[in-house]
Order: sequence, then structure tokens, then C-alpha cells
Amino acid sequence: MASDWRKNCKLTINMEFDSGFQFTILDTEMKGFREIPSAAEDECKNVFSFTGFSGSTTYTLSLPGPSRGNFNLKSSPGI
Repeated sequence: MASDWRKNCKLTINMEFDSGFQFTILDTEMKGFREIPSAAEDECKNVFSFTGFSGSTTYTLSLPGPSRGNFNLKSSPGI
């Protein structure tokens, strides 16, 4: 069943810093393995958001079937 193959991962980073400091996310890289049957499709999605700020930045990699092998989603949000 397709739902048995679904995987989700959420990474939350709690940061504490003094007033006046700033930070940014320059680059991220998500690597994985896919095995997608014929007549199916999937996607790898990377969503960046910050508590207290509206909006988000999304990077998506489409993974059409049939395919099998490694994938790599590189993101450069600069936020």
C-alpha cells in the first residue's frame, strides 16, 4: 500500500541568542533513496519557516515513476 511507503521527517532547531544578532540558512541538502512503481509519482519537499514570521520558502523535487535509486534535493533559501 502506498501509505506504507510514506515517510516524513521534521527537524526543529531551537536557538537562543542575544538581541541584535542575526542568522541565516545558506544551504541544505537532503539525500535519500526512492523506489517508485510504474504509474505512480512522489515528491521530496523541503519547507523553511520561522516561528513568529508569516510565510515560508519551499523547495520541491518531483520523483516520477517508475524509478529506483538515490535522489538529492539541494536548497539555498538564503533566509
